[in-house]
Amino acid sequence: MEVDFDEALGVARRCIANRTGDREAVVIRYEKGEDHYFEFRTRKGDRGVVVDRSGRTRHCFEEDLEEVPSGARDISQRDAIDRALEFIGDGKVERVKVKDEGYEVDIDRGDKGTYRIFVERDGMVHEQKCSMLSRNLAADID
Repeated sequence: MEVDFDEALGVARRCIANRTGDREAVVIRYEKGEDHYFEFRTRKGDRGVVVDRSGRTRHCFEEDLEEVPSGARDISQRDAIDRALEFIGDGKVERVKVKDEGYEVDIDRGDKGTYRIFVERDGMVHEQKCSMLSRNLAADID
């Protein structure tokens, strides 16, 4: 049985809380490949968590990442994901990345392709269809 985003997020949050003691950690990035990858901003620095498809934590480690502004956001990441899904219709969230201006949400719509939805801090939504080239350069070269 494969875990979905919400189940994987719960596992990742427990891992972060156990490792750092921070129960208020904020997700600053999410990617879905073979596994679910979450990146959290905690009081002890940025931490990454990999949750496999069966719901087990594979890695819970410190990240060395570029600085992401920590200013207050008008819209939460969960709200940004909800708005992106409402805007595009249906699909599977593959990646969420925090940007200074808002959130980038990649949504796989199966045969229709992958769309990158940008949700500004004030809730404004923009879309851009992604080509396979912009998603996976190595696969296009092979």
